Amino acid sequence: MLYTGNMINRSMFTGMIRMTFVVILLVPLAGCDPLVNIEGAFFPAWLISGIAGIICMVVSWSMLRRFGIDQHLPLRSLSYISMLILYTTLIWLVFYAK
Repeated sequence: MLYTGNMINRSMFTGMIRMTFVVILLVPLAGCDPLVNIEGAFFPAWLISGIAGIICMVVSWSMLRRFGIDQHLPLRSLSYISMLILYTTLIWLVFYAK
């Protein structure tokens, strides 16, 4: 058996190549985070959109429960996650898209 203490095996090398490729692809996205000034503190717009999306989803959930539609939804958790994504992206598009 050969000593392989300092040698990099093939799977580790390909993993490093993949990770390097992912980092290179993500570097241009670093400047895509718009900041919103709220009382002197700068918040990322995606955070504000996400919180507003959660609030809209909770309001929708309470309305669906009040009208009795909630119990007839197939795959409730998937439906509410989809509503959260829908509301978050709509808020992002309405308020922050240029």
